[in-house]
Amino acid sequence: MPSDIGRSQIRAWLNVAQDVTEGRLNLVLADKIAPPFPLQLVYLQTDYPSHKIRRTITFLVEKLSQFSQNYPLP
Repeated sequence: MPSDIGRSQIRAWLNVAQDVTEGRLNLVLADKIAPPFPLQLVYLQTDYPSHKIRRTITFLVEKLSQFSQNYPLP
């Protein structure tokens, strides 16, 4: 299903990060890892964003912050 694509990619990144951290996978060419890039969330900007938009932004900020703390780049 197309709606599951993003979710499955995020889950795959998490699985790989866990496997590297726990020693089941080794990084190859670690010196060639691309630098971090900003994540952009595109939505219709209004004076009063909907509750769903505000919660989505809060969720992403929290989860991505946790992820970067738990799985820092080498």
